[in-house]
Amino acid sequence: MIFSKLYSIDISTASREIGDYRSIGEFFVRDLKPGMRPIDSGFVSPVDGTLRSSGSVFERKCFIVKDVSYDVAELVLDPSVEDYLINGRWFNFYLSPQDYHHVHSPIDGEIVSCTFIPGTLLPVNDFSLKRVPHLFTLNERVVVAVKTQKGLVVVVLVGALNVGRIEMAFSEFFEKNQDLNVSCRQVVRRELSSPLPIRAGDRLGTFYMGSSVIVIAQEGVLQEGESLSSTRVVYGMRLAPLA
Repeated sequence: MIFSKLYSIDISTASREIGDYRSIGEFFVRDLKPGMRPIDSGFVSPVDGTLRSSGSVFERKCFIVKDVSYDVAELVLDPSVEDYLINGRWFNFYLSPQDYHHVHSPIDGEIVSCTFIPGTLLPVNDFSLKRVPHLFTLNERVVVAVKTQKGLVVVVLVGALNVGRIEMAFSEFFEKNQDLNVSCRQVVRRELSSPLPIRAGDRLGTFYMGSSVIVIAQEGVLQEGESLSSTRVVYGMRLAPLA
């Protein structure tokens, strides 16, 4: 398949033979072979991709890109969770077209809410991030809130150019953002009356092309550690010990 050669994709990890995929779209959301991604203990990477940067939330600001700060409230647009994230830790991941494009939970817990936020679909590569102020708060995104034993963890799936669809793995909420954004241009929040249990490594959703994921953990969920940046990661890989 030309697509796999163009982006230097390691097809040996795919669950099916390359010729069994009927389209580029089907190959793009391929599953991996069983056992390819063992889940480590602690707080783990939710994706295969690049951990661009990480750090601490100060004064409600989440510093994601050098010289560009993002307000947590503007990113998640959910007053019920934003206060929990003050002084927390954030992680910013980038998924290129060559990456496996399913997103997984970074931690054990319970899904308590999910929010669809309409917006643009600008590229999220390094070039665009440096030139478009507050790009992450402009783009369409889905915010998943996970309650853990130590506090709240929020996973933000950010859409991008060619990513007109973010499909969620759990039917308790909207399954596809595309089902909403055609007719709905306002924030839609769904809260579970009975939280949905989830384990680290369980699938949360799927991107249909390259995009970004931002994870913010409430203060006290993770042990203190060094900030990581420009690090290649795979889902299930341990990033930090739990507090």
